[in-house]
Amino acid sequence: MATYTREEFVKKYSPYVNTITQGTGLLTGTVMGQAILESSGKYNTGGQWRVGGSQLSQEANNYFGIKADPSWKGKVYNIKTREVVAGKDVYQKDDFRKYDSVQESLKDHLNFLVSNPRYRKAGVFEAKTVAEQAAAIKRAGYATDPNYANSVSGVYDSIKGSISQTFETLKKETEEVAKKGAEAVKRNPIPTAIITVLLSVSLYLLVKTLRNK
Repeated sequence: MATYTREEFVKKYSPYVNTITQGTGLLTGTVMGQAILESSGKYNTGGQWRVGGSQLSQEANNYFGIKADPSWKGKVYNIKTREVVAGKDVYQKDDFRKYDSVQESLKDHLNFLVSNPRYRKAGVFEAKTVAEQAAAIKRAGYATDPNYANSVSGVYDSIKGSISQTFETLKKETEEVAKKGAEAVKRNPIPTAIITVLLSVSLYLLVKTLRNK
């Protein structure tokens, strides 16, 4: 399966994450930080540390380390994992969720957080920054690593420029589409109703790219 640099992963998947998290309170930067942290590794990468290079992401498209608890009805992948118990690393085999695509993993991660009351109780969806949200996710019991929140925040700090650049590019592309559409209308007049629809779609796309970074 494909692997990525951090910048490549942001460019490919942050627009999708931005779309599916609309209205949930979950920040694109938090999701991208978690995905990069959880999925990076050197499995089948020729020794290079890559996003999507962990064994779990390569074999199961699982980019968040979400386990297959009793509520999970999909495919399962069994693998040895590291947990921190009483301050010590413990390695044990466990069942994890298996997906058909990266997008499916991203969507299920969102559903996993939204559907578990403990994350709302911990204030995950009210957090205003990635650091606050990562801390709330850790507080709710997402990971056993005591440094998890700081690690997510650290990853985000390394990619926030790429996220901003990706959204700025989308903004310019949307504005260019709107501009070309307006010029086409001037050359070939069309009914007002159609013009309204076209401009509304362009405005919607622009707003969508700017929200929930």
